[in-house]
Amino acid sequence: MNKIYIANSMALVNGTFAATVEAEYGDNCVEGTKVTLAHHGSRSKNPAPCCWEQPIPQLEEGDEILISHIDLDCIGGCAAVLGIKPECDEFWKAAAFVDVNGPHHIQELTQKQQDMLNAYYAWSAQQPRAPRYTEVTDVTEVVMANISIIERITSLEDELIEAGKEWREKTTKEVESKLQTECEIFRAFITDRVFCAGSYYSPKLGAIIPATVTLNTGMKAITIAFEDGGKKCSAVEIVQSLWGSEAGGRAGIAGSPRGWQKTDDELVVEFARAKEAVEAALS
Repeated sequence: MNKIYIANSMALVNGTFAATVEAEYGDNCVEGTKVTLAHHGSRSKNPAPCCWEQPIPQLEEGDEILISHIDLDCIGGCAAVLGIKPECDEFWKAAAFVDVNGPHHIQELTQKQQDMLNAYYAWSAQQPRAPRYTEVTDVTEVVMANISIIERITSLEDELIEAGKEWREKTTKEVESKLQTECEIFRAFITDRVFCAGSYYSPKLGAIIPATVTLNTGMKAITIAFEDGGKKCSAVEIVQSLWGSEAGGRAGIAGSPRGWQKTDDELVVEFARAKEAVEAALS
């Protein structure tokens, strides 16, 4: 049997693997002895692993696969390497599109593609939270369970498709209920548990908005995120200009210092400052 292993950092990798799928760590990539499916950094011109176009060598019994994370694109790549990828070009093209452009672009896909992706997201949301992998770990069963459900989704099983539609409606309603204000520059949310930072698409304006600013009252934290991944403006530079070097993150998404000791009134003031800073940066 072919095993699939995950390593969330290159430092953990010991030995060689016949195939690697998105085994990318910053600019570094672990090469497979038979095949390497990767499309980030200097390899960004490659197709997404779930839509790999080049011939894939057949693995022999016992050959092992290395991955760095588990997402839909990586699962499709693993299935391709194993020769068991469910045949549905519409689904995999949609998965690749969202992987490259972000889930907030899902409305640009056909309704059928959206329904299939939402069915997968709905199923995924019901699965146990993945542990933090601190060593190279066998995740074969996890990946195979994903491939199995994708087989059913791409066969358009009514129960799964309907569950996806219900999930999309529910999650959209939850996110939009946290919307405090929006304009053509940013969407601002006040939330306690619902993740809103990636909700760039505005149903009301019918457009993708460049940035989000989120106040999480439960965590006493403020997050700034940019739809373009920080190409025009750096989120981490903005938060550090507001709150000092203890604030952190990366260009695309960054937040206030961990363990911030702020009163509710002070959080409201800092939330306003964050919105003003984003507006100034993008104007």
